[in-house]
Amino acid sequence: MGNENSASFALLSLVLLSGILLPPTIQLSFSQPALGSGCKEVEREALLQFKQNLTDPSGRLSSWVGEDCCSWRGVGCNNRTGSIIMLNLNNPFRDSFDSYEDDAVHELRGKISPSLLQLKDLEYLDLSLNNFK
Repeated sequence: MGNENSASFALLSLVLLSGILLPPTIQLSFSQPALGSGCKEVEREALLQFKQNLTDPSGRLSSWVGEDCCSWRGVGCNNRTGSIIMLNLNNPFRDSFDSYEDDAVHELRGKISPSLLQLKDLEYLDLSLNNFK
């Protein structure tokens, strides 16, 4: 009878553990995009069109290749939806509007493309210390 109680206890423990551990696992699979799904195609195209209108002498946008724009430098996405929510392209080589000197070599230059309007969920945009028209 001791072995039966041990086996029953082990089985009950396994069932209870499964009930505790399984729901979060299931919840995670529904709340996060599938691995490799990356950003939305329309938003990726909008960023590439924006990049096409720029001069980038220091190669700050060189990571802007491939399908997953959420992994590109300066781009932040919502982990659940894959939507772009942040675009931070400030010039890290200039510390203020007053210091100019040879910092122009690091500036992004060009026109701000209306394609950025395709980023419908954008919450944060920083293009400071560059040279946009």
